[in-house]
Amino acid sequence: MFVEQFNKIGRHSKTLHADIHPGNIFIDVQVLQGKKKGKIFTLIDTGNTIDLSKEQALRTLKLTSYIQNGNYKDITNYVLEGAALPAGMTKEQAVQKVGEEMKTLFFDTKTKIDSMNNDSMLTLACNVMRKYNIIPNDSQLNLNKAKQSAGNSLRDLACSLFSKKFANIDDTISTFSVIGSTVKEAGVAFGKYKAAVKWQEFCNLFKMSPKEFWKQFRNPNMNKMNSKEYLIYKFKQDMPGPEKGLLDGLDGAL
Repeated sequence: MFVEQFNKIGRHSKTLHADIHPGNIFIDVQVLQGKKKGKIFTLIDTGNTIDLSKEQALRTLKLTSYIQNGNYKDITNYVLEGAALPAGMTKEQAVQKVGEEMKTLFFDTKTKIDSMNNDSMLTLACNVMRKYNIIPNDSQLNLNKAKQSAGNSLRDLACSLFSKKFANIDDTISTFSVIGSTVKEAGVAFGKYKAAVKWQEFCNLFKMSPKEFWKQFRNPNMNKMNSKEYLIYKFKQDMPGPEKGLLDGLDGAL
């Protein structure tokens, strides 16, 4: 449900549900049990939605290609479009400040970065912009709010499901057994989610028209795949780093 709503992009306009929580998800049990065909999940209560235009969808497709490549220049221009700048700061100054920060984060050899997808990159960019008191545009703010709200609901749901497993435990051995199985289940689910996001964003690239794809290929801001910058950018995402707690990692991904 998360991937379909927040990561799947097409060539046309799209309406996103901005209030995803368990009470707004209808589950067809008969489909779930294989007794009939159809959709297992249906979002209900569409009083709070976000409309993405065809132009916004195309921009998001381009953003995906920028992120895959580590093209910090076009990413910087993307996140600053329509942003509210503090008094006395020009657009050129904002591009320079944010661009230099993104360049360092992408290509230095001293730090690790999370696996870059649309969500993690926008979170990273928003943190950089906050440093300079730059406020993202309304569309980005509303989308981030929707993702944050959905992430909070998923975290609360996970906590509720896990806590039920501990409710009737009365001995230490059973406690460790349940903890082990719970962590394993959560790890598998979280791994599937990350893989689904990565695969979906890769599939999104093929939604571009041949003309747009060729323009991206000839974009001078795109890093060559054998360049030092590109290789460092990819390596930084695969570097081993401190292990995060299960829910911390879930928050970061959402």
